[in-house]
Amino acid sequence: MEQVPQYASSLSLIEGDHIYVIGGVKPDGSHSSLIHRYTDTWTRLMASNLDLFPQRASHCGFITNGWIYTYGGQEESKTTESKIYGSWLRINVDDLQWENYIEEGRFPSRHSASCVYSQELKMALVYGGLIPQDIVDDLLILNLENREFFLQRTTGNHPKVFMHTAVLHKRNMYVFGGIRDNGEPSAELFKLSLDSWEWQSLGKFMDEGVEMKFCGHSAGIWNDRMVVYGGFDGSSKMYNQFFVYSFEDNKWGRIHEKKTPRFCGNMIVKDNEEILLIGGYNLLTRQIPSHVDVVRMSEIGSFIEVFE
Repeated sequence: MEQVPQYASSLSLIEGDHIYVIGGVKPDGSHSSLIHRYTDTWTRLMASNLDLFPQRASHCGFITNGWIYTYGGQEESKTTESKIYGSWLRINVDDLQWENYIEEGRFPSRHSASCVYSQELKMALVYGGLIPQDIVDDLLILNLENREFFLQRTTGNHPKVFMHTAVLHKRNMYVFGGIRDNGEPSAELFKLSLDSWEWQSLGKFMDEGVEMKFCGHSAGIWNDRMVVYGGFDGSSKMYNQFFVYSFEDNKWGRIHEKKTPRFCGNMIVKDNEEILLIGGYNLLTRQIPSHVDVVRMSEIGSFIEVFE
């Protein structure tokens, strides 16, 4: 039986009963091109055409109808400047052959961007990220129906960040935290309407008058709320508890459940009943946890409102 994959900055996805972990980086800096799948146990999948998917981390992507799509990321390099990728690749979870989907070159290659997928609209939204010379604040859309990859124009004030999170809820994309162009993590939450393509700032996450800055955190949707876990405040605080944002009330809360600190880890929300935390650095021990933290939401009590 395979052990729990121990990576940071990997890509974790769920479809049905299967969880997939793709790529990532170990504490020694070595990168991975492996795919691990969990159903009842962890299994390492043997993919072909690995020349299309060399070892990488900080990529993003999504899964739909048995196809895993990945975009961007950064390769391992100990002697030269690391290559940053800008192509879309995909692999079917049954035949496990990597293939090019959209060639790179149309837009600046990036890593540490976010990606959400709308099953309704059949399109993925890639936001932000880091390119060799700058942080980008553009919105790129991959349309699966016509296999187009294009820049979507938006209006309104929006963040320029990387190592942030994005979630999709009722035709709105919510972007939280991340490192800004001044090098500081952000505490601000933004909403983008997929109908008007207009951004709106929803304010900063505050706890007793203190900005709650996040980077390298993970996020997911649970019971019409956004759940945030882990990450780093850019100074001295590693988060090891869950925070909850109510879309309806525009309020933040805290869940009384603490787990292993994880930086650049992944969150999987399974059947709206369980939250699984996979990989990520524990900056206190300089190690990657060898276990998956599981939180059953039925066992969680009420949360404390901390932001009006």
